[in-house]
Amino acid sequence: MASYREMMPEVILASQSVARKWLLENEGIKVHVMPTGIDEHSDKKDPLGHVEDLAMQKMDRFLKEHPRPSLPVICCDTMIVFEGELIGKAHSIGEARAMLRRFSGREQVIACGYAFFWQGRVYHGSDIAHVRFKALSDKDIDAYLATREWEGAAGAYRIQWKGKSLVESTEGSEATMLGLPQEKIFAIIGADCAR
Repeated sequence: MASYREMMPEVILASQSVARKWLLENEGIKVHVMPTGIDEHSDKKDPLGHVEDLAMQKMDRFLKEHPRPSLPVICCDTMIVFEGELIGKAHSIGEARAMLRRFSGREQVIACGYAFFWQGRVYHGSDIAHVRFKALSDKDIDAYLATREWEGAAGAYRIQWKGKSLVESTEGSEATMLGLPQEKIFAIIGADCAR
């Protein structure tokens, strides 16, 4: 089978996520970053339905602004699910500190939704992964906050960089933890190219 780079040499990523861009570039895919702005509100209470709905809202907005994209397009949304609550990005360092304190020694679920424009069709879905934090002291939390990685990150941490030091164990796809269920997206490409 051809590589994903051969099947999809270029893609539009409708997101400013450096982690998503890095994952795709790591596969040798040229990434064009074209973020779309939505208010990120969904009435869906189910975590997977929520992130999938937001990813589809982003895709709808993108396709309204660019009705006939010449390249595949990926839109994603990621939320943390903790004790039944959906947790997005922290808006201040105080909010980030409170999030990390809550996660200390506990498990949370990362829910990631995607919408994928491929060969004239929009596919969508979601995936989950589990992350358990170490027991964190205030000193650990303050040291991590000083890195400023919390800014713009769901749950106020980035597991791919220094945020890895907060984590005791994980279960599930690393790409999903980084906000891009690429195995599911690549499976769509593979199935289509195998026809």
